[in-house]
Amino acid sequence: MTNSAPTRNTAIRTRIEHHRSVRPPRPQPVPVALPSQDPSTSVVRTLTAQLADLRRRHREETTALRQASNRRTARTSSCEDGSPQDATPHPGNDMTGPRPSRTRTRRP
Repeated sequence: MTNSAPTRNTAIRTRIEHHRSVRPPRPQPVPVALPSQDPSTSVVRTLTAQLADLRRRHREETTALRQASNRRTARTSSCEDGSPQDATPHPGNDMTGPRPSRTRTRRP
């Protein structure tokens, strides 16, 4: 077995030092485009605005539905308490007739 390792390492070291001393040309700085000129920025702005609008509309619709649900719940619970929300009965229902039986009838 020959001892060629020092020669090989020396050759590699020489090549590495040469490449380190010779620097590659620096890339030229890319001019920064103004936001109005960059189409991707325009797309991002447009989508961000649309998303904000959708979120706002969703929040408004959810709030309106929640308020309507709360009103229905309040109206239902006040009717269960015996304090009618509407003093006027529906047409054809004067609420003076016999009440239906609450007992279950068995079927044969």
